[in-house]
Amino acid sequence: MPNVSHTIIAKSDQLNFDDIRSGEKIIEITTVDVTAGDQPVSIHYKNDLNKPYKPCKGMLRLLCEAWGEESENWHGKSIKLYGEGSVKWAGQEIGGLRIRALSHIDPKGLSSYVAVTRGKRRKVTIEYLEPQAVKPKITIKAILDAFKAAENFDALDEKWQKAQQTDHAGSDEIEKAYEERSKEIQTKMSGE
Repeated sequence: MPNVSHTIIAKSDQLNFDDIRSGEKIIEITTVDVTAGDQPVSIHYKNDLNKPYKPCKGMLRLLCEAWGEESENWHGKSIKLYGEGSVKWAGQEIGGLRIRALSHIDPKGLSSYVAVTRGKRRKVTIEYLEPQAVKPKITIKAILDAFKAAENFDALDEKWQKAQQTDHAGSDEIEKAYEERSKEIQTKMSGE
């Protein structure tokens, strides 16, 4: 049966509530862009599919408190985000992203206050997030070659699992190559 998860991805230029909903997502920061406008900070992360995390002011204040105001120091650090349905914008509950945990903070966590509405704050405790393990540096070519060398589905699935542990996980090129090799193996097996 085909997986339909790609059909429900929100059409947006940023990571948002609909991308996470009631789940969680860990992102590892690659770059941070700062511009003018309502959402001046765009946090790019590995495999972000051109949908950076654009934190609201409250979450941005937490990041500054945790890691400092110089965004170049954020590279390589990780954030665990979750969707909170009660987040309001223009008086309407629309849902938003909140920070649950951060790497590179005190292992006991971080307690702070964030604005809920004008003049109203609430205490939040940010959990410690174990820094993400460094993924092996493997080229896309090496992954594609490994797929081509797979003689059966077990071998191909093993190569697929290894590819998912690299920086190239989620790559369209890798997914396409996996599907093509699967079809080739299926054709070969049906001809035997």
